[in-house]
Amino acid sequence: MRYFFHIFDGPKVFPDEHGNRLSSPELAIRQAKVLAAELSKAGEFCRSNLVLVLDENGKNIFDFGDMIGADPFSRALFK
Repeated sequence: MRYFFHIFDGPKVFPDEHGNRLSSPELAIRQAKVLAAELSKAGEFCRSNLVLVLDENGKNIFDFGDMIGADPFSRALFK
């Protein structure tokens, strides 16, 4: 299954247009946690570490990170 890791930085959205093929949703969640941890190290470069994971069918698998500064409208685009 293909999983998409969308990143939110305050009002900015960085959609994952290609996704990654992974064997399970658990691996996608693990990858999202690693990605969010790396984003949190970016300091001023990336103010938020919200990662939204959707499968290839558009199902919300997981969202992880700091919601502070995430634009709810932008986030809703992927739900």
